[in-house]
Amino acid sequence: MMEVNRSSSHLKTLFHLKTNYADLVPVYKIAKNKHLSTIRETKRKYYQNKINNSDNPGKAAWNIVNGISNKKKDRRNISIKYNGVTIEDPIEVASTFNSFFINTPKNIVENISADNVDNRVCVTKIVNQTLFLNPLSESELFLLRNKLKNKKSAGSDDVPMFLIKRVLKVIMQPITYLVNLSFQSG
Repeated sequence: MMEVNRSSSHLKTLFHLKTNYADLVPVYKIAKNKHLSTIRETKRKYYQNKINNSDNPGKAAWNIVNGISNKKKDRRNISIKYNGVTIEDPIEVASTFNSFFINTPKNIVENISADNVDNRVCVTKIVNQTLFLNPLSESELFLLRNKLKNKKSAGSDDVPMFLIKRVLKVIMQPITYLVNLSFQSG
């Protein structure tokens, strides 16, 4: 920072001198370019230091980019369309998610009958090696949630990760059930 101040002071002096001495114009231009380079380098070091000292460098970088571009966060509430009805109330959205994720697996399981399943289709090759997975607990799922990144981009299911993290407490029971069912059924 001190270097920028010295460079600025020197540049101001040259600016006033060049008006009286035409020979100093090229010297002023060189000093001006050096001053701009000094400013750019100082900014680069400042932002690099901010990123390096952050717990989450990616997030820090995006905060810097958004700060420089004056981009503000969108603080709109989440709305979903369920059975043709748009739901905007946050509590009702959470309740709808909860109902959907609790009832859907139950409905699927109830609609599967043992008579409709052909074991030859399910098992095409016998494997001698086995893998055992312990059932997932809700506390383990919550710990895994903390390791996930808050991305706004959606996966193949069109549900962004930040939304799943936000509503996980509400849908934790059905998610745990689905994961454990997946472990059991292969």
